[in-house]
Amino acid sequence: LAEHTRELRGDMSALQVLVIKQQTETNSAFLDIAQAQMDSSEFIVKKQSDEFQHIQKLLGQSHSNLKDLLITLKQLAEKSEFTNRQERIAQLEQLTTQIQKLRADNLVSLINELAKHQELTLETDDFLKKLGDCKVTQIEDKHSGQITQVYYENGIKRSSDTYAGDNLRYQMLFNEDGKPVKGSEFDDQGNLIFEYIYDDAGEISKRIETTYDQSGKKSVELETAY
Repeated sequence: LAEHTRELRGDMSALQVLVIKQQTETNSAFLDIAQAQMDSSEFIVKKQSDEFQHIQKLLGQSHSNLKDLLITLKQLAEKSEFTNRQERIAQLEQLTTQIQKLRADNLVSLINELAKHQELTLETDDFLKKLGDCKVTQIEDKHSGQITQVYYENGIKRSSDTYAGDNLRYQMLFNEDGKPVKGSEFDDQGNLIFEYIYDDAGEISKRIETTYDQSGKKSVELETAY
């Protein structure tokens, strides 16, 4: 009986050791699983963070590209507006050529009218045009009220000034062949805000934008090539 008791105690001790070992291994396994889950969570969080930063970067680039595109569109619109204005004036100045193509009787009447009054006024729905010496000398825009004075040297157009009331808004300079060289645009205070430089073909090649500080002093000049 004593021998059997000792064997039983030995078995119980061995069983207890086995239980402790299994418990230790189980705890270790749980720790490994927990660590793996933690590592996995950190990996997922880092991946999400990296993806979020990538998306933020793409959004920033898209915003920058959109801003640049809007600036370019604004510049093109301003160039187009200035160019269209000068083209309309040029088309009106072509009245000289059209007058020369009138039938003989109408041409005689026109010359007689010029001889009588030294100046002829032609009116359309949009413009009031004054001609002297068979050249356009003044154009009045009925819609905006702006008046353009055209100046000649030896029969060649050399400059034009466009006024809004008493304020000079636009000015054009032409070379000895009558082709545009430079156009200027002014604000309500008479400050130069845009300059348009023309190439030999008569196309705008560069625009210079001038900004002013609150005191009215010139602050920045921005050049844009076309």
